[in-house]
Amino acid sequence: MGKPLLVRLRFFFRMVHRFRLVLTFIVIGTALTLLPIYPSLASTSLNSNTTYYISAPSGGDCASIGTWDSAVSTCTLNTDITVNGVDGIHVDSDGIILDGGAHTLTGSNTSNTNGVYGSGRTGVTIKNLTVQHFSYGISLNSSGSILSNSNILSGNTTSSNSWDGIDVEGSDNTISGNTTNSNSQDGIYV
Repeated sequence: MGKPLLVRLRFFFRMVHRFRLVLTFIVIGTALTLLPIYPSLASTSLNSNTTYYISAPSGGDCASIGTWDSAVSTCTLNTDITVNGVDGIHVDSDGIILDGGAHTLTGSNTSNTNGVYGSGRTGVTIKNLTVQHFSYGISLNSSGSILSNSNILSGNTTSSNSWDGIDVEGSDNTISGNTTNSNSQDGIYV
């Protein structure tokens, strides 16, 4: 009678082991399937001394910090970013969409730095991004006589910047749904 019980127990433990393996593969497969849909599941924090340049048509440095969709010139961040002593992101082409993907861009409280910077840009959208600890959180300003026009800043949060949270020069810019707090000078300067 002892031998059949031992055989049954062995069979039972083999089945439990197989079930655990199958369950593990299902969980891993589900996670890998969801990563393209929810890239933030794979996010890590990036810490560097580098300014990232976003430009069309290739996306520039976007691949280092997110995913580039060339069809709509969109860089979607997939990580939080901390930069030390430099600007965070430069938007170097017109018509770029920078989607922060609910991530945070953090500086090191260094003077004369910008979280997101674009000079004389037109048709740029910056959205869903938290920017903190720079001189200027988001700055779209003029370059000589070339103004920053027809840009959209939406759903961003700027905080603890030593000058302005958002600084935009130009005309026909849309600034909506942004939150600014604890910036030393202006929350939004236009």
